[in-house]
Order: sequence, then C-alpha cells, then structure tokens
Amino acid sequence: MEDVIEDRAPLSFRCRVLIAALSAVSAAACRPLVMTPAASKVAVASAATEVEECKPRGKVFALAPFADGQEPLDQLKIRADVIGADTLLVAKARDKSGQTGDWQARAYRCREKVAEAAPAVELSAPR
Repeated sequence: MEDVIEDRAPLSFRCRVLIAALSAVSAAACRPLVMTPAASKVAVASAATEVEECKPRGKVFALAPFADGQEPLDQLKIRADVIGADTLLVAKARDKSGQTGDWQARAYRCREKVAEAAPAVELSAPR
C-alpha cells in the first residue's frame, strides 16, 4: 500500500491553484447577508410611477427559505444597497417564483448620495 502512495505524482501547480480558487469562491458565496445602516434606508416603492425618473440599477433577488415575513424584503434591500440602488420596486404577485418562493425586485437609483464634506474653501491661484 505504501508503494502506491509513493508512486502517485504530486498535484501540479495548476491543480493546486484551481482547488484554492474554487474553495475561495464557494466560501465567499456562502457568507451571510448583514443589514447595514445604508441598506436599512433603501426605500420600497409601491407603484412604477414612483420610479419613472430614476436610473435603473438592475434586478435583485431574495432566496428562500425565509425565517420570517420580513426576511425577503431585508435580503432585497441588502442586495440593492450593494449595487448602489436606493429604491426597490417589488411586485410580489408577479415576481415571486411559485416553485421556489424566491422574490425578485427591480432596483433603482432615485436620489444622488450627498457626500458629507467640509464647506468648500475657495482657492486662489498664485499670482
């Protein structure tokens, strides 16, 4: 038995890099979602007319199963904040998957972030 183990060729460098990369990707995909202060401020629009003037950012998804009734909305807000959106349009009846129970929503950027900065100081060019 020991002869068989000794005769095996070591894993190539490419295989080791591939294994490490796949492990890192799978670990990153499993991290929990955390409600941040910015995500909690994401607004939920009740009608499409509320987001007509907004810039679309994309679709976001909340993946079932859910622990409670608030969790799908929390997941949507967290994911919307990650892509730079500040407003969600959720159509629960149409966009909820009947087979899996997942939710989806369209994310929009409706207001520009105002950076909290010190008052502007006028700089004059040297004469």
